[in-house]
Amino acid sequence: MKTREHTKLIFGKGFHPLIDNLFNRIPEENIFDIKSKYGRIDITTQGLSDEDDDFCLEIERESENTCEVCGKKGELKNVNGWITALCDKHYKERTKILNLK
Repeated sequence: MKTREHTKLIFGKGFHPLIDNLFNRIPEENIFDIKSKYGRIDITTQGLSDEDDDFCLEIERESENTCEVCGKKGELKNVNGWITALCDKHYKERTKILNLK
């Protein structure tokens, strides 16, 4: 079981509204695991209705299009072998820091 506070430590602040939406609807005891996988939020649940399962899938899909740093519109990008959801600004910042082209 994961808590809201623990989950927010795993992800950047840009994903925090998605995490809040998730925990506002889904009880902690039904969230078996939540992690970053291929640049997005990956949620494993137990004991949910089909409607709530669909809601969790929507959170996962939304995270693919949300910058994990700032929460603006983003997309999955490869940064030095790591897939992460970033807006263009934060992608350029990360690649500049790593001297990538």
